[in-house]
Amino acid sequence: MEPSSTEEATIASPSMQEGSIASPSTEEAIITSPGVEAGTNTSHRMEAGCITSPMLAGLLEAVEQNKQATHQLTVAFEQLRSTIEQFVNNHRLYCPAAATPSVPKKPIFLKRTIASKEKLIMVDRSLGTPDSFNQTKLWLRSRMKPGKTIRQELHHMLRLLFSPKFLLKCSWNGVGKFKPKVPFKTQTNVLQLLIAVLERGGRTVDISYIKRVVSAKLLNAKIRLTEKK
Repeated sequence: MEPSSTEEATIASPSMQEGSIASPSTEEAIITSPGVEAGTNTSHRMEAGCITSPMLAGLLEAVEQNKQATHQLTVAFEQLRSTIEQFVNNHRLYCPAAATPSVPKKPIFLKRTIASKEKLIMVDRSLGTPDSFNQTKLWLRSRMKPGKTIRQELHHMLRLLFSPKFLLKCSWNGVGKFKPKVPFKTQTNVLQLLIAVLERGGRTVDISYIKRVVSAKLLNAKIRLTEKK
């Protein structure tokens, strides 16, 4: 007995049979559906090198950490460079042969040699300040020539500081043959200056030596001035 047309339609209908096999079009739709998270499609996408959201977030975090590490290294390098520069500036070494020695300047109050009692008193007062005293000491030392004796250096300093004519008006204690003279022993700072200039290289000088040499020079000032004429 041949089946009727109605039975053929029922058997052929996929929706009327249990366990029926899906048509190729339906299977293809399932495989290519983006909503499916497991199965052959997902494995195929991972194998193709597709980056998922968790992987992208991990890469971004690694990049941010690398930027922070680079910034920290830059800051540390700048701090190290600044420390090295400061150390070099504080401990800079100079070669004496290459360095140009600075020549001490002549003090302003000694622009002209001492030629009067008033100028002598003013200079002695100026030497009472440490800065003026040290400046004058360095200037006089720079004018000393090597190989000279203490006596020669003392005479040279007197020529640098005093006018020859003014020395005629001076004596050690102020006593003159016909009238009083300008006392030299009362100029305390001037005498200390002479001693400070001479005392170098292990040499020691006392006030008695200064008195002896200066007194002799003042006594012979007229003779030396006459000889120069």
